This record gives sequence, C-alpha cells and structure tokens, in this order.
Amino acid sequence: MSPEHKTQRSGFWSWLSGACSGASGGGEGRKARAGSPSRRRRRVRAGSGPHGSGMRRFLRLEPLEGRALMAITDLASLSGRVFKDVTGDGFTLGEQVVGATVQLFVDDGDGVFEPGAGDAAFSTPSATTDANGFYRFNRLNAGSYWVRQTAQTVGSVTLAESRNLVVITADDADGVLGATTIDAFETPSVEVAATLGTPGSAIQTGLPAAEVIGGERDLEAEMTGEPNSTETIRMFVQGGQLNIEAPVNAIGTYRVTWDGDDGDATAVDPVG
Repeated sequence: MSPEHKTQRSGFWSWLSGACSGASGGGEGRKARAGSPSRRRRRVRAGSGPHGSGMRRFLRLEPLEGRALMAITDLASLSGRVFKDVTGDGFTLGEQVVGATVQLFVDDGDGVFEPGAGDAAFSTPSATTDANGFYRFNRLNAGSYWVRQTAQTVGSVTLAESRNLVVITADDADGVLGATTIDAFETPSVEVAATLGTPGSAIQTGLPAAEVIGGERDLEAEMTGEPNSTETIRMFVQGGQLNIEAPVNAIGTYRVTWDGDDGDATAVDPVG
C-alpha cells in the first residue's frame, strides 16, 4: 500500500499518495520513502508567499443546502364564494356568507357523488369562507373534484345543501407559463446601513405593481463579523440595480423580501 504524506504550497495543504517529490514554498524537493511516510509542516514566514507579511490563507469548504425537486403538477387552486342571493340577480355586495363550511371530495371517476364510499375527502377536507364569502383549496392535481356546501345555518342565514363537479385539466394544474417581473429596481431606495451588532432595514411601499411584485420592497442588512468594528456595510437600489457595498473582510447578511404591502421589513407575510 502506498504511503501518504502532505505538503504545503503557498499556505495550502495538499494530500499526496505514493513516493513522490513534495514541493515546498521555498522550492526544496523532498522525497517520501516507501514505508516511512513523511509529515512535514512548513509555515509561511513574514515576507514570503503571495499574501504578504505573515498572512496565511486556508481553503475551507462548506456543505451546500439540500435541494428538492418541486412538482409542477400540483399548482391548481379551486376557489369560490358562498352568498345568499336575496335579490335574485346574482351576487350583490352584502350578500356574502361569512363562516360557511365548504367540503371537497376527489371523484373516483364515475361522476357520481359518493361521499365516504367511492369519493374520498381531499387532504384538506374543508374550508371556511372569509369576510368576503370566499373559500379556497390549494395544491390540487389534475382530476375531478366534488365541491359540497352542506346544509347549515350561519348566523341568520340558512343554506341548503348543494354540490358541483369541477374538472381540473393537466393544463390547469400546470399553471400559466410566462415571465413575471419580481423587481425591476427602477424606483431608488433609501440607503440601508449596518454596523457590527446594529442591523439596518427599510420599507418601500406604494411601488408600481408592474415594477415590484406585491407593491412593496423590504431591505435588510446585518453585519455579523468584521475585524474593524467601526466599518459599515450598505445596501441600496439605484440605477436599475441592487447595490451592495461592504469592506473586504466584512461578514454579513443582505436580504430583500417581497411579501406584499404589510409594512414590516423583518416579518415575512406568507400570503403577501
């Protein structure tokens, strides 16, 4: 079995196998004999090497985050409104029913409503209408679904049972392909500055929807490490681009969030 040894070139360690010449920073040639592995460590002295007086640089690897493939066939949503048609002409503002329960079942393919028999309840079996009378079911695959409004009394409103068969095609589930602009960075922002231990943030609201998705841009900057504690990192939008300025040795985090007009730069609104 060939022996192992390691040599240093310009401050980096390299593992080698077998009997070979080990080049050092000073250009010396050393040979590792079989059966007697050589382990030598040489420091980069002041004034030597490409990094100047006494400085050492080391190669450090860090693991990547795990990645998961997102399915493209579960993007469909099904929504509707529950209302009491008092005037008989369709929905009129004020006729919405708040707090009504709507159920969803997966049709078994025969087009006959069979709750609890052939038609299984969806993974999210029911939804409650909001202040505008709307309900919504998300992440549906292509297929046929039964939407059921059970007989119920909500406040002073009595609802009869009703059900409808809704068919979601493969194209519906895939969604609409196309480019969506998240941020064109056309509207300049104030400068966000952060020093060690003091993060900075800014909120830009009322931005054109065609420029910024959701109409709001939240900026955050935080410095987590810097040998010179008086240094500052900066982030701002100008000239159609996001600009980041930081000292050479600064370590920190920059974040831009688009979560709708919630007026908060730190908390993320999951439905914004």
